Formats: sequence, structure tokens, C-alpha cells
Amino acid sequence: REYSNADAMVSPLILFAQTFFSFGLAAGSSPHASNVQLPETFRALVADSTGQSFSQVARIRSLPLPAVAEDEVLVRVMYAGVNGGCETFRARGEHSFRSNREATEPFPLGAEGVGIVAAVGSDVSDVVVGDAVCFVGSAYAEYSKCKASMLWKVPEASPEYVGLRISGITACAMLELTGKVREGETVLITAAAGGAGHFAVQFAKLAGCRVLATCGSEEKAEVLRSLGCDHVINYKIQDVGAEVKRLAPNGLDAVFEGVGGSMLQIAIDNLATEGRLLQVGYISEYPHNPDAQLESS
Repeated sequence: REYSNADAMVSPLILFAQTFFSFGLAAGSSPHASNVQLPETFRALVADSTGQSFSQVARIRSLPLPAVAEDEVLVRVMYAGVNGGCETFRARGEHSFRSNREATEPFPLGAEGVGIVAAVGSDVSDVVVGDAVCFVGSAYAEYSKCKASMLWKVPEASPEYVGLRISGITACAMLELTGKVREGETVLITAAAGGAGHFAVQFAKLAGCRVLATCGSEEKAEVLRSLGCDHVINYKIQDVGAEVKRLAPNGLDAVFEGVGGSMLQIAIDNLATEGRLLQVGYISEYPHNPDAQLESS
């Protein structure tokens, strides 16, 4: 999270998750057993309709456990990620979640998660009951039904794997496929200590790039230096525009940008000829920020 104001949006989400998972994972047999006894119902966070925020629309419901089709898998959720963008837009019915505004049935909440396979369809061969997987969809629930083709097997159901499925693949695809960063290029990564940002730092360094990164505290700056950042700019105490011009006088070859607003303008102003702008978010313009309209302007 690049902006401290994000606490206003995420804190209610964390409280929901802590309350939900405190009882949601307590019962049941060992998730690694091949003869898992499945319940008839499960609890999930859902929204009956869209609203202004996640905390306004989220409700805990008891639902019938779904049957899996031939190509589907039922995952017992162990950990779920807090994805500010996905959950904000999902709850508000914006962008790719616009259809939620016309929803006549409750829609599930939660994006990325990690869990244990609890049941598989008849055509599924890539995973078996007991496998640890990361997934996307309906993560704020005790169980999530997924297409087998969309699951990634992981060594164990540990929380650090949660970030791979959205943040990790976003950073990888934007830098390697879209941006095509190359050795020796100078890359700016904003919100670099965030979910996608800290992956982007590592991918850029693996590609042999010189990495400039922005963050909002010395604690985050230390983490970014440990990941290999060549230069870290603390936007709260430094002039980001002036620092970028000083550190990259010939311009930036690529910018992995997740803040929007004034930070986006700095990125545009400092792109080199044929520089690539890779826009992955705009958290400064999300509705939790009281200065969102100013940033958007």
C-alpha cells in the first residue's frame, strides 16, 4: 500500500477476514487426508448488491456446498489475500465488475487465495485431493470452486504463495511480455513495496535493469534495498520528480506505475524516447483517498 489513507479501506476488510477465518478454519478433518469429510454447508463473505465500499456490502452467509463439474476442483481455503483494487471495484461494481450492479443474486467476494484440494471432478488429473494450490475467485470463503486449469500447485499451503496468482503474474507479464525490459535499461517502479511492486522490483533486477523505486517510509525503503533496488525515493520527504530527473537525466526506459495522479504525471514527464508506461493501478485515485479528485485532475 503506497498511501496510508488505504487503511481506511483495507482495515474493515482485515477485520472481516480475521473474524471469518477465526471460526472458518477451526473445524473439520485434516486437509491432507484423502478421505476428507465435506460439510453440507460452508460460510462465505458475499455482497447482496453493490455499494460505496467493501465494508458496506460484505455479509457472512451460510451456503450449500457446491458440487464440482467434470473439470472443476473444490478448494478448502487456508489463506486469502487483501487486494485493495479488486475488492474496491468488485464492491462498487466498477470496471470489469460492472455487471455486479445488475446482480440479482449475492455475489462472492475475495480474489486470490491458497488452499488444499478437497474434491475434484471426474476429468481432473493435474491435481488430487490433498494438493496445495493457489487460486483466484471467491477467496473470502471456507471453500472455493475453481476450474482445474486455473489452479497452480504450490509446495505447501503457506501465506507467501497468495501473492503469486495476481500480483506476481501481473508484474511478470507487464515487465517481460508487455514492457520487454532489457539489461541495462532504467526502470522506475512506483508503490514498489506493495504486492505487485515488490515482485516487479525482483523481475526488473533479474532482467539486469537499473531500478528506481518509490515508497513512503524508511522501513519500506530498507525492504526495497534488500530486494536489490539501486535507488529508493521516499515520496513523503523527497521531491520525486526532481529525484527522477537527477537519477535518470536521459529519461526512463520503462515505468511500472501503480499510483496514478501526480505520480503518473511524473512518470509521463520523464519517459525516454520509446519509453514504455506500464500502468497497473492508480491507488491515489481510489475512493478511500480524500484527495482522489485532486489526484485525478
